[in-house]
Amino acid sequence: MFIAILLSSVLHAQNSSELQYSPELQRIIYRLQTASWLETEDEPLMMFDPTTGAGVGAKRDYDYFLLLSDKASSRQLYELSKRLEKYLPIYALWGLMYRNDPLVDSAFLNLFDRSPYVTAQQGCIVESGLQWFELTRYYFNRCCPSMVDKLDSIVLYTHHFNYNLLATTLSARVNPRFEPQVRYLAFTSNRLHAIFYMHDFYASQYPEEIKKAMFTFFKRTETRKRSKAELWKMLKILLSYNDPEINTVVVRRLKNIPDWLENKSTVDDVMKMYNITGYY
Repeated sequence: MFIAILLSSVLHAQNSSELQYSPELQRIIYRLQTASWLETEDEPLMMFDPTTGAGVGAKRDYDYFLLLSDKASSRQLYELSKRLEKYLPIYALWGLMYRNDPLVDSAFLNLFDRSPYVTAQQGCIVESGLQWFELTRYYFNRCCPSMVDKLDSIVLYTHHFNYNLLATTLSARVNPRFEPQVRYLAFTSNRLHAIFYMHDFYASQYPEEIKKAMFTFFKRTETRKRSKAELWKMLKILLSYNDPEINTVVVRRLKNIPDWLENKSTVDDVMKMYNITGYY
Protein backbone atom coordinates (compact mmCIF):
# COMPACT_ATOMS: atom_id res chain seq x y z
CA MET A 1 0.00 0.00 0.00
CA PHE A 2 2.82 2.37 0.95
CA ILE A 3 4.56 1.61 -2.37
CA ALA A 4 1.36 2.37 -4.31
CA ILE A 5 0.92 5.71 -2.50
CA LEU A 6 4.57 6.58 -3.09
CA LEU A 7 4.32 5.69 -6.79
CA SER A 8 1.15 7.78 -7.13
CA SER A 9 2.89 10.74 -5.49
CA VAL A 10 5.86 10.43 -7.84
CA LEU A 11 3.62 10.28 -10.92
CA HIS A 12 1.61 13.28 -9.72
CA ALA A 13 4.81 15.24 -9.17
CA GLN A 14 5.99 14.32 -12.68
CA ASN A 15 2.69 15.46 -14.22
CA SER A 16 2.75 18.74 -12.26
CA SER A 17 6.34 19.32 -13.28
CA GLU A 18 5.56 18.69 -16.94
CA LEU A 19 2.82 21.34 -16.87
CA GLN A 20 5.12 23.96 -15.37
CA TYR A 21 6.18 25.79 -18.50
CA SER A 22 9.74 27.04 -18.85
CA PRO A 23 10.22 30.82 -19.29
CA GLU A 24 10.88 30.28 -23.02
CA LEU A 25 7.72 28.23 -23.44
CA GLN A 26 5.74 30.79 -21.47
CA ARG A 27 6.84 33.50 -23.91
CA ILE A 28 5.76 31.34 -26.86
CA ILE A 29 2.39 30.62 -25.25
CA TYR A 30 1.83 34.30 -24.47
CA ARG A 31 2.46 35.25 -28.10
CA LEU A 32 -0.10 32.71 -29.34
CA GLN A 33 -2.72 33.39 -26.68
CA THR A 34 -2.72 37.07 -27.65
CA ALA A 35 -2.78 36.39 -31.41
CA SER A 36 -5.14 38.52 -33.51
CA TRP A 37 -5.78 35.81 -36.07
CA LEU A 38 -4.82 32.29 -37.08
CA GLU A 39 -1.80 32.07 -39.37
CA THR A 40 -1.09 29.33 -41.88
CA GLU A 41 2.28 28.35 -43.30
CA ASP A 42 1.67 30.54 -46.38
CA GLU A 43 3.81 33.64 -45.87
CA PRO A 44 2.74 37.09 -47.12
CA LEU A 45 4.87 38.60 -49.86
CA MET A 46 5.73 41.50 -47.57
CA MET A 47 6.20 40.82 -43.90
CA PHE A 48 4.33 43.65 -42.20
CA ASP A 49 2.16 43.51 -39.09
CA PRO A 50 -0.30 46.44 -39.10
CA THR A 51 -0.85 46.00 -35.34
CA THR A 52 2.75 46.17 -34.17
CA GLY A 53 4.32 47.91 -37.15
CA ALA A 54 6.95 45.15 -37.35
CA GLY A 55 8.55 44.97 -40.77
CA VAL A 56 10.38 42.43 -42.93
CA GLY A 57 12.07 39.68 -40.95
CA ALA A 58 9.75 39.84 -37.95
CA LYS A 59 8.64 36.51 -36.54
CA ARG A 60 5.12 35.51 -37.42
CA ASP A 61 2.65 33.73 -35.16
CA TYR A 62 3.16 30.69 -37.35
CA ASP A 63 6.85 30.72 -36.47
CA TYR A 64 5.87 30.66 -32.80
CA PHE A 65 3.54 27.76 -33.52
CA LEU A 66 6.51 25.84 -34.93
CA LEU A 67 8.46 26.62 -31.78
CA LEU A 68 5.53 25.47 -29.65
CA SER A 69 5.35 22.22 -31.61
CA ASP A 70 9.06 21.65 -31.11
CA LYS A 71 9.42 22.56 -27.45
CA ALA A 72 6.14 21.60 -25.75
CA SER A 73 5.50 18.03 -24.66
CA SER A 74 2.43 16.20 -25.96
CA ARG A 75 0.80 16.52 -22.56
CA GLN A 76 1.43 20.26 -22.53
CA LEU A 77 -0.08 20.65 -26.01
CA TYR A 78 -3.10 18.63 -24.91
CA GLU A 79 -3.61 20.86 -21.87
CA LEU A 80 -3.27 23.96 -24.04
CA SER A 81 -6.01 22.61 -26.31
CA LYS A 82 -8.39 22.98 -23.36
CA ARG A 83 -7.67 26.70 -22.89
CA LEU A 84 -10.34 29.31 -23.63
CA GLU A 85 -8.29 31.59 -25.90
CA LYS A 86 -9.48 31.69 -29.50
CA TYR A 87 -6.33 30.64 -31.35
CA LEU A 88 -3.93 29.05 -28.87
CA PRO A 89 -5.99 25.81 -28.55
CA ILE A 90 -6.07 25.45 -32.34
CA TYR A 91 -2.30 25.85 -32.57
CA ALA A 92 -1.96 23.23 -29.81
CA LEU A 93 -4.11 20.79 -31.82
CA TRP A 94 -1.99 21.51 -34.91
CA GLY A 95 1.13 20.76 -32.87
CA LEU A 96 -0.21 17.32 -31.94
CA MET A 97 -1.21 16.67 -35.55
CA TYR A 98 2.21 17.81 -36.72
CA ARG A 99 3.85 15.03 -34.72
CA ASN A 100 1.13 12.41 -35.39
CA ASP A 101 0.46 12.16 -31.67
CA PRO A 102 -2.21 9.80 -30.25
CA LEU A 103 -3.56 12.67 -28.12
CA VAL A 104 -4.94 14.28 -31.30
CA ASP A 105 -8.30 12.59 -30.71
CA SER A 106 -8.75 14.00 -27.22
CA ALA A 107 -7.43 17.44 -28.15
CA PHE A 108 -9.80 17.64 -31.09
CA LEU A 109 -12.75 16.81 -28.85
CA ASN A 110 -11.71 19.70 -26.60
CA LEU A 111 -12.38 22.00 -29.56
CA PHE A 112 -15.45 20.16 -30.83
CA ASP A 113 -18.01 22.72 -29.71
CA ARG A 114 -15.95 25.85 -30.27
CA SER A 115 -17.29 28.57 -32.55
CA PRO A 116 -16.25 27.50 -36.05
CA TYR A 117 -15.42 31.00 -37.30
CA VAL A 118 -12.01 32.63 -37.13
CA THR A 119 -10.01 35.37 -38.77
CA ALA A 120 -7.06 33.85 -40.60
CA GLN A 121 -4.05 34.89 -42.64
CA GLN A 122 -3.23 32.93 -45.79
CA GLY A 123 -0.47 34.50 -47.81
CA CYS A 124 -1.21 38.21 -48.28
CA ILE A 125 -4.88 37.90 -47.34
CA VAL A 126 -6.34 38.29 -43.84
CA GLU A 127 -9.96 37.19 -43.96
CA SER A 128 -12.74 36.90 -41.39
CA GLY A 129 -15.51 34.31 -41.27
CA LEU A 130 -13.32 31.34 -42.15
CA GLN A 131 -13.72 28.00 -40.39
CA TRP A 132 -10.78 26.81 -38.32
CA PHE A 133 -11.54 23.16 -39.08
CA GLU A 134 -11.54 23.81 -42.82
CA LEU A 135 -8.12 25.45 -42.53
CA THR A 136 -6.91 22.53 -40.42
CA ARG A 137 -8.03 19.96 -42.97
CA TYR A 138 -6.62 21.97 -45.88
CA TYR A 139 -3.18 22.36 -44.37
CA PHE A 140 -2.70 18.93 -42.88
CA ASN A 141 -4.17 17.10 -45.84
CA ARG A 142 -0.92 18.03 -47.60
CA CYS A 143 1.54 16.99 -44.89
CA CYS A 144 -0.19 14.17 -42.98
CA PRO A 145 -3.50 13.05 -44.51
CA SER A 146 -3.76 10.18 -42.03
CA MET A 147 -4.33 12.76 -39.30
CA VAL A 148 -7.08 14.39 -41.35
CA ASP A 149 -8.71 10.98 -41.77
CA LYS A 150 -8.59 10.57 -38.00
CA LEU A 151 -10.39 13.88 -37.40
CA ASP A 152 -12.91 13.12 -40.16
CA SER A 153 -13.58 9.78 -38.47
CA ILE A 154 -14.30 11.52 -35.15
CA VAL A 155 -16.73 13.94 -36.82
CA LEU A 156 -18.54 11.19 -38.73
CA TYR A 157 -18.77 8.60 -35.97
CA THR A 158 -19.11 10.56 -32.75
CA HIS A 159 -22.53 10.39 -31.12
CA HIS A 160 -22.35 14.10 -30.28
CA PHE A 161 -23.40 15.86 -33.49
CA ASN A 162 -21.75 19.09 -34.68
CA TYR A 163 -23.44 20.60 -37.75
CA ASN A 164 -20.56 22.87 -38.80
CA LEU A 165 -17.88 20.18 -38.50
CA LEU A 166 -19.99 17.72 -40.50
CA ALA A 167 -20.67 20.32 -43.20
CA THR A 168 -16.94 21.10 -43.47
CA THR A 169 -15.93 17.44 -43.49
CA LEU A 170 -18.38 16.57 -46.26
CA SER A 171 -17.68 19.66 -48.37
CA ALA A 172 -15.01 17.61 -50.19
CA ARG A 173 -14.37 13.93 -50.89
CA VAL A 174 -13.55 11.90 -47.79
CA ASN A 175 -11.82 8.54 -47.50
CA PRO A 176 -13.95 5.91 -49.32
CA ARG A 177 -13.94 3.76 -46.19
CA PHE A 178 -16.28 6.31 -44.58
CA GLU A 179 -18.97 5.87 -47.26
CA PRO A 180 -21.11 3.42 -45.21
CA GLN A 181 -21.21 5.88 -42.31
CA VAL A 182 -22.05 8.81 -44.58
CA ARG A 183 -24.81 6.67 -46.08
CA TYR A 184 -26.14 6.03 -42.56
CA LEU A 185 -26.03 9.74 -41.71
CA ALA A 186 -27.88 10.58 -44.93
CA PHE A 187 -30.55 7.91 -45.09
CA THR A 188 -31.11 7.01 -41.43
CA SER A 189 -30.15 10.13 -39.46
CA ASN A 190 -31.29 12.47 -42.28
CA ARG A 191 -28.34 14.88 -42.00
CA LEU A 192 -28.46 17.50 -44.73
CA HIS A 193 -24.79 17.60 -45.73
CA ALA A 194 -24.59 13.82 -45.75
CA ILE A 195 -27.52 13.84 -48.20
CA PHE A 196 -25.71 16.45 -50.29
CA TYR A 197 -22.58 14.30 -50.25
CA MET A 198 -24.43 11.18 -51.40
CA HIS A 199 -26.05 13.21 -54.17
CA ASP A 200 -22.71 14.65 -55.30
CA PHE A 201 -20.72 11.41 -55.30
CA TYR A 202 -23.18 8.47 -55.29
CA ALA A 203 -26.24 9.74 -57.18
CA SER A 204 -26.28 6.86 -59.67
CA GLN A 205 -25.96 4.20 -56.94
CA TYR A 206 -28.69 5.49 -54.60
CA PRO A 207 -31.16 7.61 -56.63
CA GLU A 208 -34.35 6.67 -54.75
CA GLU A 209 -32.73 6.81 -51.30
CA ILE A 210 -31.34 10.29 -52.00
CA LYS A 211 -34.68 11.52 -53.33
CA LYS A 212 -36.56 10.23 -50.29
CA ALA A 213 -34.02 11.57 -47.80
CA MET A 214 -33.92 15.04 -49.41
CA PHE A 215 -37.71 15.27 -49.54
CA THR A 216 -38.00 14.17 -45.91
CA PHE A 217 -35.46 16.76 -44.80
CA PHE A 218 -37.12 19.54 -46.80
CA LYS A 219 -40.55 18.84 -45.29
CA ARG A 220 -39.33 19.08 -41.71
CA THR A 221 -36.51 21.65 -41.93
CA GLU A 222 -36.64 24.97 -40.08
CA THR A 223 -35.98 27.10 -43.13
CA ARG A 224 -34.70 30.16 -41.23
CA LYS A 225 -31.69 28.09 -40.09
CA ARG A 226 -30.58 27.18 -43.60
CA SER A 227 -28.06 29.29 -45.50
CA LYS A 228 -28.80 30.63 -48.98
CA ALA A 229 -26.42 28.07 -50.49
CA GLU A 230 -28.18 25.23 -48.67
CA LEU A 231 -31.63 26.43 -49.73
CA TRP A 232 -30.51 26.77 -53.34
CA LYS A 233 -29.06 23.26 -53.39
CA MET A 234 -32.05 21.68 -51.66
CA LEU A 235 -34.50 23.19 -54.12
CA LYS A 236 -32.33 22.39 -57.13
CA ILE A 237 -32.08 18.72 -56.15
CA LEU A 238 -35.79 18.37 -55.37
CA LEU A 239 -37.06 20.12 -58.48
CA SER A 240 -34.67 18.21 -60.73
CA TYR A 241 -36.79 15.09 -60.16
CA ASN A 242 -39.76 16.76 -61.91
CA ASP A 243 -42.02 14.93 -59.49
CA PRO A 244 -45.53 16.46 -59.20
CA GLU A 245 -45.87 15.51 -55.53
CA ILE A 246 -42.55 17.10 -54.63
CA ASN A 247 -43.26 20.22 -56.69
CA THR A 248 -46.66 20.65 -55.01
CA VAL A 249 -45.13 20.41 -51.53
CA VAL A 250 -42.36 22.85 -52.46
CA VAL A 251 -44.83 25.46 -53.75
CA ARG A 252 -47.14 24.98 -50.74
CA ARG A 253 -44.27 25.52 -48.30
CA LEU A 254 -43.05 28.59 -50.16
CA LYS A 255 -46.55 30.07 -49.90
CA ASN A 256 -47.08 29.29 -46.23
CA ILE A 257 -43.69 29.83 -44.56
CA PRO A 258 -42.89 33.57 -44.33
CA ASP A 259 -39.18 33.20 -43.63
CA TRP A 260 -38.64 31.93 -47.17
CA LEU A 261 -39.15 35.55 -48.18
CA GLU A 262 -35.82 36.40 -46.54
CA ASN A 263 -34.19 34.41 -49.35
CA LYS A 264 -36.57 35.39 -52.15
CA SER A 265 -33.86 36.07 -54.76
CA THR A 266 -32.25 32.69 -54.11
CA VAL A 267 -35.60 30.91 -54.40
CA ASP A 268 -36.50 32.85 -57.55
CA ASP A 269 -33.27 31.82 -59.27
CA VAL A 270 -33.97 28.13 -58.77
CA MET A 271 -37.68 28.26 -59.58
CA LYS A 272 -36.97 30.02 -62.88
CA MET A 273 -34.66 27.17 -63.87
CA TYR A 274 -37.63 24.81 -63.70
CA ASN A 275 -40.30 27.22 -65.01
CA ILE A 276 -42.31 27.10 -61.77
CA THR A 277 -44.48 30.13 -60.96
CA GLY A 278 -47.26 31.07 -58.54
CA TYR A 279 -45.39 30.29 -55.35
CA TYR A 280 -45.76 33.77 -53.80
